[in-house]
Amino acid sequence: NILSARRKEIHFFDINYDKGINWYRSQLPLFFHKRNVVTGEASPFYMYDPSCPPKVFKHIPKVKLIVLLRDPIERAYSHYQHSVRRGYEKLSFEEAIENEESRLNTKDFTDLNHGAFSYISRGLYSKQIKKWLEYFPKEQFLFIKTENFLENPKEVMKQSFKFLNLKNKVISNSKKMNVGEYTEMNKETQHKLEKIFKPHNNELSKLLDSNFQW
Repeated sequence: NILSARRKEIHFFDINYDKGINWYRSQLPLFFHKRNVVTGEASPFYMYDPSCPPKVFKHIPKVKLIVLLRDPIERAYSHYQHSVRRGYEKLSFEEAIENEESRLNTKDFTDLNHGAFSYISRGLYSKQIKKWLEYFPKEQFLFIKTENFLENPKEVMKQSFKFLNLKNKVISNSKKMNVGEYTEMNKETQHKLEKIFKPHNNELSKLLDSNFQW
């Protein structure tokens, strides 16, 4: 009952929007041969780019949105390591977060710097979700804490299927994919990030009326 897009991240509503809605449709499966199916894609950058919510609302106002939220500190460090592996990042993690604001000095979110160096900014979830809630009601969202998914994937999948109005299906292979290996974060840096993210996590918990403390 679920058909996948041509690839996981289509990036239509951010970097490929000028290709037009027909191009986007061509990236998704055809439905004429099968009823009662759903499809979707997973472009995480949509949540961060403030230009995306109005575009999504324009084309698919009834869309169902599943938002997977990871500990913003772990997310930031993982993002940094990913940028290092891809050859974008030459600074230490400490230098990178110190220089993040100056690196993100453009409002053009398609700029490479926003994709590569937004370590802290991408973890300010409440700020981003508020922008989406200006266009979509909470009923169209399913917010999932990544840790809950890793601890109990069957239950979270059951919750997801219900959200999509699909029958529950036990997924036998729930192995975590794309696991990166790297050294632990400096403790002092971690404490610094805890102070930065704490008020934002508190705001997120209030906004969603759920526990999103890390």
